[in-house]
Amino acid sequence: MKLVLPPSYSEVQPHDDLDSLLCAYFRSEMPKPWPALPPARNVVRELPRMSTFSSGRSRLALAASVALLIGGSLILPCRMPTQNKVEKQTMSQGEATRLDLLQEKGKPTVIRAEASERGAR
Repeated sequence: MKLVLPPSYSEVQPHDDLDSLLCAYFRSEMPKPWPALPPARNVVRELPRMSTFSSGRSRLALAASVALLIGGSLILPCRMPTQNKVEKQTMSQGEATRLDLLQEKGKPTVIRAEASERGAR
């Protein structure tokens, strides 16, 4: 197997015909001498002033949205139950007679099922 080294950037690479043709074309299209920059006109424009009513409304809307975000993040976790338990459910004979679903905060969900034998009452 032969190892090929990448070309060095310090060496001058030979130009192919396409490169020299494109270089000559674009250089011929450039204006000689380069045109001078036209002097800038001194135009002063005043920015329209926002009325105090519209800026006050936007600030009030921003304050209300921030208050809703903070209030919602404080109220919602308080209303979430820490433990859910499914009520006792009776099923037909031979199936589970009782199902309990226990879910404590930060712990995995536990499902408990009690089954009865077929024919037993």
